[in-house]
Amino acid sequence: MSLSNRKKICFITGSRAEYGLIEKIIELFSKNKSFVTYLVVTGSHLNKKFGNTIKDISKKNIIIKKIKLNLNSDTKKMIYVNQHKLSEEIHKFCEDVKPNCFVVLGDRFEIFSLCSFIQFLNIPIVHIHGGEKTSGSIDDQLRHCITKMSHLHFVANKEFQERLIQLGEFKKSTYIVGGLGIDKIDRMQLYTKQEICEKLQFNLNKKNILITLHPDTLEANNTIKMTNLICKLVNKFKNFNFIITYPNFDIGHDYIIKKFREISKKIQNVTFHKSLGDKLYLSALKHCDVIIGNSSSGFTEAPYFNTPVVNIGDRQKGRPISKNIKNAKINYLSIENKFKLSLKKNKIVKSVNKYGKPGASNKIYKIIRKLNFKNINLKKEFYDIK
Repeated sequence: MSLSNRKKICFITGSRAEYGLIEKIIELFSKNKSFVTYLVVTGSHLNKKFGNTIKDISKKNIIIKKIKLNLNSDTKKMIYVNQHKLSEEIHKFCEDVKPNCFVVLGDRFEIFSLCSFIQFLNIPIVHIHGGEKTSGSIDDQLRHCITKMSHLHFVANKEFQERLIQLGEFKKSTYIVGGLGIDKIDRMQLYTKQEICEKLQFNLNKKNILITLHPDTLEANNTIKMTNLICKLVNKFKNFNFIITYPNFDIGHDYIIKKFREISKKIQNVTFHKSLGDKLYLSALKHCDVIIGNSSSGFTEAPYFNTPVVNIGDRQKGRPISKNIKNAKINYLSIENKFKLSLKKNKIVKSVNKYGKPGASNKIYKIIRKLNFKNINLKKEFYDIK
């Protein structure tokens, strides 16, 4: 098939976590000779401060467009400046390439910014993982806005589908496919606990704790409090191994990085990583004794392994809670209490993962590849619940 007759599908990624979820779908389209597959890479992928994770992205049969953002400033102005850059670059890209469709995932501000411009170009947008709730962060608002700018939706379960219908989306434009996090786990040969300890130079006989903390995008002071409280916990339990990962680049990330870097230099059994990479991170989710922080991975992927999670604060408020998760308030007594309880119940309680079973990537691929993009109605109507 000639290049001019092939459909042009474009994916967008701004972070390591997001790319790991859509990687399989991109791979499937890259092998389909009826499509030309593009990937817009932006956000933390292109920043040395966050590990320059574009190096982990497969470039086989994919045309990559880079949009480098300024992530050196940890202020609100950074968002405004970057939104302008994103709109300029995506306009040039669309003029040159003329994509038939964009595929986006989740709720990041860079995804929101790009979609807000793409909608004016009358290009269909496919949104994955809409309908979810995280009312303790601004991501919730961005996710629902992306839903209203999108024309086709892939959700993890019926609850999320019903929420999209509440937002005025037609049921026929929504598909329940399960969560992509489970797909990612299912296709990987994960490291054993011994291999993890060898890679991180840890003592195999100690308890291993994984920490992933992101800024609180609604209450800046909470970011400082949570960071300090976790540092206090690490200082008290010095006989444990702690694997700490970088936060995302929301406002407030500099404080988290500064404090965690300090404690990793001070205490021998603490390691701090810009990016573990998908395989090592998922292996840690599986084999660590407890996960602490406010990452969505504690809700979407940790239940698959029945790994206990201490979720701090309200960032993930509204997500379905599996039995492996304990919610802690932003005070030390609450965090330590939930941590000790989690250690006692390690791997005992069987959890039901509300994000379904493996297979979402293939389901999404099969539906999109059959689409006639020209027949997608770009004039969206609002579905009224009777």
